[in-house]
Amino acid sequence: MNRKHLLAAALTVLTVLLTGCEQKTEEEVWVPGNPDAVSVDTEGHVTEYLTETLDQPYYSFQELHAMLLEEVSDYNAASGNEKIQVIDAKEEGKKVSLVLQYDSWKDVADFNQIRFYAGSMIGAQLEGYLFDGTYHPVKNGNLHSESVAGSSVLAHMDEMVVVTSLPMEIHVPGTVTFISSGMDLLGRQTAAERQQEAEQETEQEPAGESGAEDSGELRYVIYNDRE
Repeated sequence: MNRKHLLAAALTVLTVLLTGCEQKTEEEVWVPGNPDAVSVDTEGHVTEYLTETLDQPYYSFQELHAMLLEEVSDYNAASGNEKIQVIDAKEEGKKVSLVLQYDSWKDVADFNQIRFYAGSMIGAQLEGYLFDGTYHPVKNGNLHSESVAGSSVLAHMDEMVVVTSLPMEIHVPGTVTFISSGMDLLGRQTAAERQQEAEQETEQEPAGESGAEDSGELRYVIYNDRE
C-alpha cells in the first residue's frame, strides 16, 4: 500500500473513532428537566436532583441546607459509612437546587422513606415488586401506544429496572425498553411522569411545597444495560 492509500485508510479509521467518541459524549450528557430527578450509574450509585421553591417568608435556604446536612450526617453515622453525600446546594432567587449522591438504591429508599429500587429484574421480585399494572414497550427509540401486561415485561428477566413511588424523572445507564403507563419517554435513556398527571399531583400539594409527594403508586422503567 502506498503512502497516499495508507493515509486515506488512517483518516477513515480516525473518523470512525472520533464519531464514536462524539456519540458517546452526547449520550452521556444529561440535564434533568423535572424538579425531582434521579440518575442511576452502572455501579448502582444513584444521584438525585431536587428543585424546591421557597415561596414563604419562614423558609430560609441556610436553614434548609443546614437541616439537610444534619439529616445526612445522622444517616451516615447510623449506617457506619458515608452512604450519602450532598454534592451541591445553591439558591437562585426563590429556587433552591440540591444534588445528593447515594451509595445504593436502598439508601434512597431508607433516607427518603419511599419505595425505590434500582437493579436486576430478579432482585426487584425478591424485594416484593410484582410488576403489576400495564406498560408501554419502547422499540428503536419510539414509545408504542399499545399497552402490555406485566407478564410481557417479566419475559425480559435479563434486563434491569428502576422502581419508584415518586413521580420523578429517571435516567438509566442503558436503553429503555418498557415504561409504566402514565409515563413519557424523554430520550433513549430517560423517562418521567406524564406532565398532565404530574401537574395534577402538584395541584394537590399544600401551598409552599414543591417537592414530589409519595403517592404510593409505583412507576417502573425497564432497560437493557447491554446497549
